[in-house]
Amino acid sequence: MVSASGTAATLGLWWGLLAGVPCVPAAPPPQPVAEVTIRVLDPACGRIEVDSSASRPVVRGSQLLVAEGDRPLALLEWSGDAAGRAVFRGRAPTRFPSSLRELRAWCIRPDALRMLLDRWPSDGALLARLDRVGPAARSVWVRAGTTHGVRSRDSWWLRRDGQPLARLDVRLVERDLCFCGVVPLVSELRLNGDELVALWPAPGRRVRGQARSAVAFVEAQGKDQVVWVAALRSVACPPEPRLDFHRGGRLVASGVAERRDARFWYVRIPRGAGGELVEVGDAAVIRTRADLARRHFVARVFEATAEGYLINAGELDELSAGDTGSATRDGQALGRVVVRRVQRSYAVVRPVGATPDIELRVGDQVRFAPPPEPGRRVGTIEHVTAETLFAARVVSSPPPPLLTPLAVHAGERTLGVAVLVAADGVQGLGFVFEQSLTGPLTVGAELILEPAPRP
Repeated sequence: MVSASGTAATLGLWWGLLAGVPCVPAAPPPQPVAEVTIRVLDPACGRIEVDSSASRPVVRGSQLLVAEGDRPLALLEWSGDAAGRAVFRGRAPTRFPSSLRELRAWCIRPDALRMLLDRWPSDGALLARLDRVGPAARSVWVRAGTTHGVRSRDSWWLRRDGQPLARLDVRLVERDLCFCGVVPLVSELRLNGDELVALWPAPGRRVRGQARSAVAFVEAQGKDQVVWVAALRSVACPPEPRLDFHRGGRLVASGVAERRDARFWYVRIPRGAGGELVEVGDAAVIRTRADLARRHFVARVFEATAEGYLINAGELDELSAGDTGSATRDGQALGRVVVRRVQRSYAVVRPVGATPDIELRVGDQVRFAPPPEPGRRVGTIEHVTAETLFAARVVSSPPPPLLTPLAVHAGERTLGVAVLVAADGVQGLGFVFEQSLTGPLTVGAELILEPAPRP
């Protein structure tokens, strides 16, 4: 039996012969990471040569992950080519076994990160350092470019102790650098070379059409707070988007952006009796057009009335009378609710169905679409080498997919984005992208496979 792909290849060959054109099979698309064969090992100087052919060339600037069995040993740097072989050397002395049979190696392309951005975990960061600061801090160069997936019209942001200080708008992108205009978010902004900045929105949120910001300033106006939120660009949002403010994973307040300019969105929040105040540095979760289209948001009950329960979602969130949702409390299902009346920024819901008599409380959650699928834990890091290489115990069946970005979780925190290059039902090994690390890689951290982004 001939497969469909084999039939297509045969037809292509005959068509080329009939047309008098030599047929050359199309080269397979490059992989971000590929296992390679080690041909020469010089343990004394940490030098390794691997195969590099016309069909599977090793790209200049690649790195080499070297492992002994299921333990990573080192990450070597490309240093040149020699007679059809790529040469790699270590930054620091590394002890290698004397026999090549005990070693395995994987070549990591310099643009591997860019090739995997479409599957980046939602909370995975992409970090870079400032390279140079222009006159009067009006422009900067950032050490990230096309090889990292940076595009014109992207933005970075600089935060210190959670407070947004500046937005850096990308104007020009080169291979490993990008040139940005600086939008100050504080007075008397001072930029230091080598400071760490983050792509904003983060790559995973960019793919999913989601957006997060943070509080830059808070002012009191009578009994209300006017919250200044750092303004994103290149994110599709409704004209008056709703923002939910969080601190330490807790909801603090919610409001609508009544006014916007190039630097800030302004949200007025009534200061009710006993209510919590928003603070500088609090996270601001924005309901984007993608969130509304997928109903990917959580509404919350904020008042009980004789007519029903008021939730903080309404016409601005594209709700209509008759829409139904699910109410939960502390993760436990309560029952179904239906929208009875809709106003501009809120709606009235009442329980329906099998639980018409349930009583909702202030703070209960209402969803109008199924919640996102939880990530699947696929492994636990057991050993760390050279800060970014790891060996892991595999805990999922079937074994986790290779070359798929995984979120590295330590408690509730996402430490970085990892890739497994080898895995079976027991052990795995891989690396974490250095540009994604928000803290040291630790033993015990969990590898989480998130569902693919919905189209």
